[in-house]
Parts: sequence; structure tokens; C-alpha cells
Amino acid sequence: MIIHRYDGRFANQIIQYILVKYYSIRHNNPTNFIQGNWPPFPNIVEYNNQQIQTFNPNKVYSGHDQIDYDTYYENVLFHNFFGMNPLNFEVVTDEIAKQMIPIKETEHSFQDGDVICAIRGGDVIGMDNKDYTMVNSQFYIDMVKKYKFERIFILGELNHSIPMQIANEIKQKFDNCQILEMSSVESDFQTFVNCPNLIGAYSSFYWLSAFLSNKQYAIFPKGRIMDNLYYPKFIYEGV
Repeated sequence: MIIHRYDGRFANQIIQYILVKYYSIRHNNPTNFIQGNWPPFPNIVEYNNQQIQTFNPNKVYSGHDQIDYDTYYENVLFHNFFGMNPLNFEVVTDEIAKQMIPIKETEHSFQDGDVICAIRGGDVIGMDNKDYTMVNSQFYIDMVKKYKFERIFILGELNHSIPMQIANEIKQKFDNCQILEMSSVESDFQTFVNCPNLIGAYSSFYWLSAFLSNKQYAIFPKGRIMDNLYYPKFIYEGV
């Protein structure tokens, strides 16, 4: 059996699910997904929360270790945060991941020349998450001009004055620009999936929305966590 305790928020949970599920199917080894330090999203990922009283794993994965896909263990425990090692995504590519957790486009009005500027706020504002930082408005403005996007949409964690200021600075530069109202985590993620182009921030949430969809352009800032999450289908530009 594989036991995995989800760690982190929405995108981290999905990444963990994809990697664990791939391992489970490959070795025909059943899984038990349980709640970790953040509420799970059972409508998106598998979740049963069975309590395991007696479990002595032969192998424990922790930290950012790459999963050993080529060795079969009767019992495996995935402990703490894992899965962001870029070597994992050389094994579980985006095409495989889309089969593991298919997130299809819903009805929308996006066109080929549209782009979403994804603005990260939340825990990076107070530097509670030191692996990330804010991306300034000039990065988005430069990328819109460089790649000649036609309609610009802005969406993200806009419930704070700092990311809202970044959004307004972008909007002032383009006539055909609209700030989208925040909704639920799942609904906003679906919006990012639907749009054919994305200019992202330092965020696994935005990165995953590109990973699980078919983007014409998925553009992210270099540095910080993005360098570790390098994926050849994405574009990484200097800030």
C-alpha cells in the first residue's frame, strides 16, 4: 500500500496526487490519501482519510526527494512535502498528467490572442513564504508587448492593496484590458486552464494550470522556484 498525507494547498495537493497515483498504477499498488496540514479538495483529488493504525513502510520519502519509480516497494509512505523536484516531471510529463487528472476546458469566451496576467498575493506579501516573491507590473507589461497579446485579462489574489495596485498599473497601459473578479479556488483555476495564454508569477498554482492545459504561450519569471520547476514547454523570462 501507498499512504500519502497531502501537504500544502490546492496545486501542491494535485501535484502530489498525480505523482503518487502514477506510482500506484504503474506498480498496481493501492493508495490511501489522507488529510495533511491543509483542507483537501476531494472534488479534484482522491481523498478517503482512512486512519492507518499499524503501518511499517519499507521506504519513506520526505522533503523534495524524487520518487524512485523503478523500484517496487510493498509499502511506501510519502511523508511531508514532496513532488516539486523537476526530475519528477521528466517521468510524469504533462501529457501523462492530463490522463491522470483530466481537467477539461469549460465553456468560455476566450480567443487565441487572449492572455491572463496571473498575480500572486497571499503569503508572499509579508514574505511568509520566502521561496516566492512579488512580480512587479513591468514584467507583465513587457511580456504583453513582447508577445503581442490582443486582449489582456488580470486575475489572481487581488484581495490586498499591493496585488491590486499591480493589476491597476497593468490595466492603465492597455485599452483592451479587464480585471476579473476572484471566485473560488477551483473556479479560478478553471479560468486559468481555459485561457490559451498565461503570464504567471512565482506560483505552483499558475504553473500547474499551464501544465494541465494546452497553452500557446505559458510565460513565467526566471529565478526563485521557477528555475527549479523548469519545464521545456514553458517560457522563462528575466524580471
